[in-house]
Amino acid sequence: MLLIFIFCSQEIHAQDRVSPALLAHFNITVIDGSLFESQLDQDSFLITRDSINAKGRKTKVEIHDRNGILCEYMFIYQDDTVCTQRITRCNGQLLSKTQYYYDDQHREIKAVDFDKTGKPNGTFSTIQYNDKKRTKEVKIYFSNQLSIKEITSYNVDQEPIMISRRRNGKWKHASLKDGMSPDLKKVEIENYNGTSLTLIRKELTIDVEKTILGLGGELKLVPGDLLINEQYRNKDRLIDMEIQFVNQKFIAKKKYKYLSI
Repeated sequence: MLLIFIFCSQEIHAQDRVSPALLAHFNITVIDGSLFESQLDQDSFLITRDSINAKGRKTKVEIHDRNGILCEYMFIYQDDTVCTQRITRCNGQLLSKTQYYYDDQHREIKAVDFDKTGKPNGTFSTIQYNDKKRTKEVKIYFSNQLSIKEITSYNVDQEPIMISRRRNGKWKHASLKDGMSPDLKKVEIENYNGTSLTLIRKELTIDVEKTILGLGGELKLVPGDLLINEQYRNKDRLIDMEIQFVNQKFIAKKKYKYLSI
């Protein structure tokens, strides 16, 4: 099933990624991610390969296992900056297409999934902005039924200060500080262990059962789980390595290589 992802600022798995401007500055065209399934294991395999355009946007994402490509996502842009369509293929077969729609300020207002025959499959999202109240309302539908409703409030500097989410008929409200939930702990350490790397460590205690896309693939979490993500950035602020833990147990390690081809 193709999911429409919402990247909420307080979610630890919506990790801070490398900005398109930085990728464009260094003329990076390919990012390879290699997965280590053991903390000490030197054996790894290519798990992701991202192709980047001149504006630093991803045009293709390949998902691999040890035997080769499993799935790939193709992204179509207007002027190399505004994504208008995502095409999903797995095992060489077309699965779905997602069409994105924008307002006159280039803000996303709708995303609709279509099946391989070109018909809407019932999964879509809508976004409404209230500039006077400084709010953004997101609704996500599965099988044409409203599943998630989320309202984010912003201050005058357009920084998120409050997020309210309704799921399974229940609302949850959280105040945000520096764009993050108070439930999320974040530590940043420069020159970590005497290296030129900066460690960004995030910890989040899970409050509802959920399945996320972890470093090594699908990751199921239950209330009370402690999700930890360690991200190591080099002097150019490019991600060198990420390590993920759940309840202090090692999940996966991923190292990145940046290429200009």
